[in-house]
Amino acid sequence: QEDLDFVSCENDRYESEIFKWKNDRLVEAIAQEEFEFVKETYEAKARAHRIYEEAEQMRLKAIKEWQKYWVQMEAKYEKERLERRRRFESEQAKIENQKLAQVKAAVAEEKRKREEALKAAENAKKIQDNVKTVTENNTKNLVSDEILKQEERYRNMLKSIQDKFSKNSQLKSATTETRKNITLGLNILTNGRTEILKIASQFDVMLKNHQNNSDVYYFLINYIAKGVVVSIIKKHAEVDVVSKEPAAFPFAHLCVLISTQHAEFMEFLMTRLVKKCPYVLPRYHIKQAVGYLWGDFFVEKDIISAV
Repeated sequence: QEDLDFVSCENDRYESEIFKWKNDRLVEAIAQEEFEFVKETYEAKARAHRIYEEAEQMRLKAIKEWQKYWVQMEAKYEKERLERRRRFESEQAKIENQKLAQVKAAVAEEKRKREEALKAAENAKKIQDNVKTVTENNTKNLVSDEILKQEERYRNMLKSIQDKFSKNSQLKSATTETRKNITLGLNILTNGRTEILKIASQFDVMLKNHQNNSDVYYFLINYIAKGVVVSIIKKHAEVDVVSKEPAAFPFAHLCVLISTQHAEFMEFLMTRLVKKCPYVLPRYHIKQAVGYLWGDFFVEKDIISAV
């Protein structure tokens, strides 16, 4: 029994030794595997670090190259900018010089023109003073004060008529039909007593119908007077009156008939006639020697002077 127990004990010890040995081998294998894993991990990290370092060096190199290129581009741009600025300043200086030259030329030209204008004005004043003196002397000799006053009165009257009637649209619109009839009557007027009396009667009725409105009344009188003068001068004077003087008689007859009923008409007619022909008022002509200035010289010449 003791032998069996010994054998059993030895067997258990042997089994225990084998198990321990196997366990130690397993631990060593695991440790070796862990070591290999750590080693491989370290080597992988080392390789990754080397790759990163190489990439970082390449990046830094690229940055340096880009910075170098950027510095070159900035230098080139600055050089071009300075060149453009230099050209611009040169062109501006040239333009300023041209403007200055133009201003100087303009000032010189203006000064020359002023001097010429002053000289011309002085000469014109001398001529005007001389002509005025001659004209005043001739006027005193040729025209009476009464005629001058009449002429001035008619011209002032014409100005008043134009100021009051020429741009009065209300009067024009209120007398449209009447003015058409007046124009028609003047256009168809012939040298026949019956026709003249008929048209004069029509004009008389038109005027009397508007006597209660003084503005319309005088507007129509002025329109008839103006129409008579225009008809004589523009229509008949060029065709009929030159070749046949009696062609103007119907208008004279018509004016006389109108003035017998409307005395104001003759004043309006004279105003229009004085405007077209100042010699409706008497003028006289004499031949006398007068002097006038031509430049800086005084010239005497015989002329026919008419005031």
